[in-house]
Amino acid sequence: MISFFQRISSIFFLFCGLLPLAAQHVTVESSLDSTAIRVGEQVQLHISVNCKANSRVQFPAYASGYVTPGVEVLEALPIDTISLEDGRKWQLKRSYTLTSFDSAVYKIPQQEIYVNGAIYKSRHEIALKVNTIDVDLKHPDDIKPAKAPIEGVFTWVFLILACCVLLWLLTIGWVIILRQSFIPQPTQKTVKVKAPFPPHRTAMDAMEQLRQHNDHGGEAQKAYFVQLTDILRTYLYERFGFNAKEMTSQEIIDKLAQINDATALRELREILQTADLIKFARYQVSMAESDRALLQAVDYVKTTQSQEVYPEYEERVVAIEERTILRKRRLYVSSLLTLLILALGLFAYICYLIWCILP
Repeated sequence: MISFFQRISSIFFLFCGLLPLAAQHVTVESSLDSTAIRVGEQVQLHISVNCKANSRVQFPAYASGYVTPGVEVLEALPIDTISLEDGRKWQLKRSYTLTSFDSAVYKIPQQEIYVNGAIYKSRHEIALKVNTIDVDLKHPDDIKPAKAPIEGVFTWVFLILACCVLLWLLTIGWVIILRQSFIPQPTQKTVKVKAPFPPHRTAMDAMEQLRQHNDHGGEAQKAYFVQLTDILRTYLYERFGFNAKEMTSQEIIDKLAQINDATALRELREILQTADLIKFARYQVSMAESDRALLQAVDYVKTTQSQEVYPEYEERVVAIEERTILRKRRLYVSSLLTLLILALGLFAYICYLIWCILP
């Protein structure tokens, strides 16, 4: 019975002794970036501590400047803190820059960390091998001098820069012409031309010329009335839109019966009837009657002229000749070939300039 209670007591006291350790649960890890360096090279020593949040942690200070004899501490980097398990734990990391100037195998000891006044060590020691630099002992005097600063391999000069800009311009022009050559060429175009004179103005100008060259004798009188009726028939065709040139005088009168007023139609009938008598019945009229017919024609044109405003210029759609389209395509092709040859030649010249500049 006593033995049983002794066992229970021992287990209880052991549990109480381990409880603070379990509650503390501090782990320390250390590592190197590389386990082998050459003399004078640098390496990073990383120390990581996992502990309870808000713990007081003290990393090694290395007051002597050496992590171990022969391995020098150059710099201690700032501490990096990471929160774990929703802020209940911390992970603190710190790195140290190490170097060595003697070739040997060094043993980096376990790193001691103070957490809340208690000392904790990393699990393992780390070996660091520092290799020497090969030296030609057979020729100790064969030492190469220090090299001077090396100048830039390439230096821009104005000529090369100007050639490059010109090359870009040639390339852009080539692309624009190439794109333009693939656009379908139109077969028609709209041009602006001077609008023809209105019908009444054309008729008035023609009758004015007829008046100035009027000859009242015989065949001349017949030609006079033939020209006068031709002017009127042309005016009727352009003004009212029917082919008065191929119609008889009566057909013209019947066509205009629903368009003109009685006075204008009567004057036109008199002119046409008089002209028919002169042309077919060899009828002769006096100079006064001839002039009166001309005045009646002028009055008829003025009475029946259109009141709309005629534009000075008008647009017309005209077809583009196939020869013009073919000439334009040939111009595109020749321009493309010319720009391509110039661009390739300029590119080769730029390469030559760069080759001459390089050392």
